[in-house]
Amino acid sequence: MDETARLFDAVKRTWPGMPDGPVHVMDGGQHHALFVLGEEHPLVVRVARYPSATSKARLRREHDLLLRLEGRLPLPIPTPVHGVFADGVPAYFVYPRLLGDPLGGDAWAGLGQAVRTALARGFGEFLVALHASADAAGGGLSGKDPWASLYQDVRATVFAHLPRAVRDRVTRHFEEFLAGHREVIAALVHGDFGTTNLLWDPREGRAGGVLDFSEAALGDPAVDLAAFRTGFGEAALSESGYPVDPGTRRRMDFYEGTFALQEAVFGARHGDREAFSAGVAGTIARFSCPEKRD
Repeated sequence: MDETARLFDAVKRTWPGMPDGPVHVMDGGQHHALFVLGEEHPLVVRVARYPSATSKARLRREHDLLLRLEGRLPLPIPTPVHGVFADGVPAYFVYPRLLGDPLGGDAWAGLGQAVRTALARGFGEFLVALHASADAAGGGLSGKDPWASLYQDVRATVFAHLPRAVRDRVTRHFEEFLAGHREVIAALVHGDFGTTNLLWDPREGRAGGVLDFSEAALGDPAVDLAAFRTGFGEAALSESGYPVDPGTRRRMDFYEGTFALQEAVFGARHGDREAFSAGVAGTIARFSCPEKRD
């Protein structure tokens, strides 16, 4: 039995009221498997891939945060209607599927300027509201400033696979940031505000919703802005209406330089060779040329 079948079988055994109907498997990313149940009123089942207590607690935190955020944000987000976090079984929760399509790079590239502006403004308004919702974190989320720890992991797991010139630039990238880093006022940060987690409505040409709050934490709002700029470009960031001061922009530059490294560290930690290789290749591409931001 492969991983997908095993996880779905566990859901069936622990959800007596699971509705009948067709089941579709979706790409759940690095940490989760996703199943869509039914067609007329589809439900999404989000299952932790890893059985560790950490993965279970992480999914439970996401579930609880989504419930606290219900009705507080200007765009739809997943609203859990069922969840299982018992010992000895995979953790999962269920929510009605959000309408809309992922706003991937190919979709964005084919849009006209008016639609791009409307989408950028919609997601900018969402970030303003989310970042102002730190009180919704409750006791389940803590402040998150993992950059020194990430640097240690990068040196331990990634450096040996990088050319010397790239290692030197990565070293400078981290050490200059860490030497001058100051705490910022903590906001509720999405943590993975990239193209695959943002939905849009092709019929209306507007923002449709935001998925995957598994990385949400109290932290620096520049993390979300960096991910948004990486996915959609500087013009979209400007059109979003989100106020960006020079200090925020400098932190965004740093965070953008860590995205591929985070993927490589994840791959090393979980034995995911594809993620590790992609992260190493992305790091080399970004830091190989002196004119790249570092």
